[in-house]
Amino acid sequence: MGLTVKHVAANAEQTKNLILCVQIGKKMGANASQIAGAMATMIQESDAHNYLSTSDGSGSAGLYMQRVGFGWGSYQQIITPTYAIARFYRTYLPYCRAGHSPIDASNLTQRSAYPTAPAQWWSESVANTQQILGSKDITDASSFGSLSTSGGHTKTITRNKPYEFSRGSPGQPETSWDAMGRLATEVGWDRFMRAGTLWYASEDYLRKQAPRFQFSTGARGILEIDFDADSRRPADEMTVTALAKRWSVLPGDRVSVVGQGPGDGNDWLVSDTQRSLWDDTTQITLKRATKAKKEPAPETTSKTISVGGTTSVNLRNTNSLSDLSGSKPAEAIKVYLAAKQISDRNYPYVYAGGHPTCCVPNGGGYCCSGYISACLAMANVGGFHCGGPSMAGNFVTWGAPGLGKHFTVWVDPTTHVWMQFHGFPAWRADTSPAGCGPDGPHLRFCSRPVPRYGSEYFYPRHWPGL
Repeated sequence: MGLTVKHVAANAEQTKNLILCVQIGKKMGANASQIAGAMATMIQESDAHNYLSTSDGSGSAGLYMQRVGFGWGSYQQIITPTYAIARFYRTYLPYCRAGHSPIDASNLTQRSAYPTAPAQWWSESVANTQQILGSKDITDASSFGSLSTSGGHTKTITRNKPYEFSRGSPGQPETSWDAMGRLATEVGWDRFMRAGTLWYASEDYLRKQAPRFQFSTGARGILEIDFDADSRRPADEMTVTALAKRWSVLPGDRVSVVGQGPGDGNDWLVSDTQRSLWDDTTQITLKRATKAKKEPAPETTSKTISVGGTTSVNLRNTNSLSDLSGSKPAEAIKVYLAAKQISDRNYPYVYAGGHPTCCVPNGGGYCCSGYISACLAMANVGGFHCGGPSMAGNFVTWGAPGLGKHFTVWVDPTTHVWMQFHGFPAWRADTSPAGCGPDGPHLRFCSRPVPRYGSEYFYPRHWPGL
């Protein structure tokens, strides 16, 4: 099996891990494209090697370079390939099923500082997955950014199917000779045996020979020349009956024909000879040389897929979101996805943006409290709803003091407010970069120190039960 890792032939360990990635993915219900995304991530993170890290298990380890203490499991689990792969799929597949592309889902799972890095191994992973599955059902994922999440929509994907040629088919065996003939016919080449040697050649190549024989009625040794022709075209096939020694005329020879009207020409090729062991008469079949054909154009397939969105309407649909994180309540999931929807739209930071009405980015963007108010309103959480007012202040009196179980709103009474997520892919929703990303309302995957940050002092607030 010709599997590769970063365009180098996979060794025994890498091959075993790539096959495990496919087998476990299929068992967990992943389609071929999702498996290719998981494989590309493995190649990016570990070169498909099971890294053991340090002896005390304090560093990143395993096939996905996971770390103890971040929800991935114990050190022994992380360095067990079957566990590490299954654990990756458990977080990764819900993002895929929510409408994210495989590469986007990989980033949401790994929280990488280089979110599109696995994309460079996508084509390689598709080829590996095809080999292992023996399948052509790979969806194009050439768009490695996030798919739009502002409402559900469909997307039609057209791709070229990889060329495949095989001898025979299930229940219909075929000889190698016949299979070779089919392949030659596709491009207008000839395949023949000549004095014990197999030839595969184009007729353009064969007619570069000088004619070996000249055939004409009445010539010595020529008994009969037979062909069909009409006024609209010259003959393109001819049978010559001649007295010839056994190997004097061979397939692939170029010959000329004269005195036959529409059969005349020097572009004839010998396609077959037949002679009895007990008779000197030889049947010589000729054909006009033709130009080689172009290789068959690749077949294309089109597939329409549904891409799920996270509008304020389907954020209220608990069932469609419940598989994102089985241990979290729907309200917390809705808040997170609302933050992501706004983040994906790349709004700028705008002073007082989102005030005085939630979910309306007046001025074309959001301020800090407008962003957090909109996240809660789109999820109908914390006393907010779309169309209602934003929290004009800094949430000092909102909810209850202290950390929340699933998310916490950090408040500075005079300067800023942002939201920290607990156990979600992104670390926080914030208009301030504080170490990662641009200004404006975005999900951010890096942490920011709490409760102190420079001259600011943040107080934690949460909504009871969340």
